[in-house]
Amino acid sequence: MNCFNLFSLPSAGQDIKLYQYDLDELHQTCLTSTCWYDLDELFQPVSLPSAGNRARPASPMRNMNSQDASSAVAMVISQITTSDITMCIQALTQIDEVLKDEEKAEVLSNHVDQLLLSMSMQIKMVYSTHMSSEFTSKDDVTRLYRCLLGTLLAIFQNSSLAKKASKDVLKDLVNSLITILLDNRLTSLEEGAQVIRTVNVMVVKIVEHADHTSVLSALIRLLQDCVTSETCTVKFIELIMKCVWKMIRMLPDIINDLNLDRILLDTHLFLKEFPSTSWKNRPSDLPLRTVKTVLHSLVKLEMCKGKLETDITPVITKPPSPEPDIQVEIQAAEKEPEMPRSTSTTDVSELKQRLERIKKLAKS
Repeated sequence: MNCFNLFSLPSAGQDIKLYQYDLDELHQTCLTSTCWYDLDELFQPVSLPSAGNRARPASPMRNMNSQDASSAVAMVISQITTSDITMCIQALTQIDEVLKDEEKAEVLSNHVDQLLLSMSMQIKMVYSTHMSSEFTSKDDVTRLYRCLLGTLLAIFQNSSLAKKASKDVLKDLVNSLITILLDNRLTSLEEGAQVIRTVNVMVVKIVEHADHTSVLSALIRLLQDCVTSETCTVKFIELIMKCVWKMIRMLPDIINDLNLDRILLDTHLFLKEFPSTSWKNRPSDLPLRTVKTVLHSLVKLEMCKGKLETDITPVITKPPSPEPDIQVEIQAAEKEPEMPRSTSTTDVSELKQRLERIKKLAKS
């Protein structure tokens, strides 16, 4: 598998201040010897692989009222999880037919999570079963990957459907897609490189077009799960962090669309489980700094917009508590001078209220 460098990276021994939350410096802390997958290519035009001779069975959703069509959609989606590759491809083809018509695609609006979860399950089945089976043609495996990825792309190119995907489903889907990227067995497939390239495109489509709160929340949670896991590889964690870095760069454009309560809660839960002191015996604290960078970036953008008041100090300088990190990080972010503070004195800081809600949510 070809390995690519997304960022220019110095050696791991380079000294970087813990509280210097420059995103470019985060990029520079990864090992130069790491095998990278080209997420830069995600921004280049890509021609999707041909689906070949995909059979087009008559759609059971034609000439139906909305209730019948919804039931038919649910039935077709259930067929996506079958171990029969031909049946799965036929189900995907019927979904494709609906997606091609914007009006018809509305019938999928209440089934987005079910559809994405079924496709994620099938991706896992291809990875764990079909790829290793001597009884399954590798051409069939490639064809199934093409169909799955083509349908996924069509879903996330539909802005209405893309934003209906929930946090938990997005987390599961990104997990499945990154697993494919790290599958070295794809190199043995004739079109394996194109499959990898299409998966790369798919990951960025999710980051760009899904609900931004849900996808950022999903990525932080997935990163937390991976740090917790003893089996998660360094490469897997690195690819998740790259997705988070992509979203950090998007923050100035999407800040108004974010549910900051949810994101602050996610960062709080991460820092609560993995406080700064817990990273002393780990080979790298890059996941910690990545999450802190999310927090710092949000605080800076809110301050720049005038939503944060200079009156926040009493909130974040209380005596240490069992979970002080989010308060410490907000305090550190507020002290950085490069972005102007608001001089407004109208309301108590919204962040103060968020911190109170975070504590209540964390206890519930």
